[in-house]
Amino acid sequence: YRYIEVTNMQGQRQIYKCENFANPALAEFVLIGTAYPSPYGYLYPKNYNGIENAFDYGVPIQSFASNMMNSETMDYYWGTHKNHIIMNTASQGISGATSGALTGAAMGSAIAGIGAIPGAIAGAIGGGIGGLARGGINEYANIQDIGQSATNYIGVGGSDNINVVSGFCGFHINVKSIRADVAESIDDFFTKYGYNYQRLGTPPIDGSYTYKYIKTNGCNLISNGLPMGASNIICQIHDKGVTYWSSLSTIGTY
Repeated sequence: YRYIEVTNMQGQRQIYKCENFANPALAEFVLIGTAYPSPYGYLYPKNYNGIENAFDYGVPIQSFASNMMNSETMDYYWGTHKNHIIMNTASQGISGATSGALTGAAMGSAIAGIGAIPGAIAGAIGGGIGGLARGGINEYANIQDIGQSATNYIGVGGSDNINVVSGFCGFHINVKSIRADVAESIDDFFTKYGYNYQRLGTPPIDGSYTYKYIKTNGCNLISNGLPMGASNIICQIHDKGVTYWSSLSTIGTY
């Protein structure tokens, strides 16, 4: 009386009879799933009811908890702005070099002994170094400010599924059986009345047995010289069910 119950803890379940597996002592299941575009899982039996991959007997799962992820502001900023930081610092240097070149050219024309070209070179070097310094200082200050920012959280946490919230997320496989007292009562019933096997034939009322229960459906008695009324009574008795005993001393002892 054993059976296997598979549930997704979301209101869907399947019952599998052990005797329907190719090997009743080894019930196999296959788990497949995908994460994109939406998470989805599916569990189905293998070698069940004569089918190698019994996909139609499976159980799905598609409700999952959503979780937040923490994102460090500094790491995120550097990962997405590192090229900008480098280019911004460099552009500050180029801008300073250009300004220094114009200043040097003007000074070279006005001051005796210093030509326009040497003055421009000197001014460019000085302006470029100053620009790089200013650019680096500005970015450093910006990075320090970002480093003081609070940690960011991405996504939405939580679930409206009480099983997920309670930690019962996923497939649960349980091997179950009826209680011992119920099994005993069923066994007693079969001991007394036997099995219903729906066959056309002559009931075996002879042989070595202590007792034998026979119940027919549409009994037809073939006899020679038996009155019709008696024949009908015998048929009615067998259609209702009758127990044959091999000895008078054992009647009523099961």
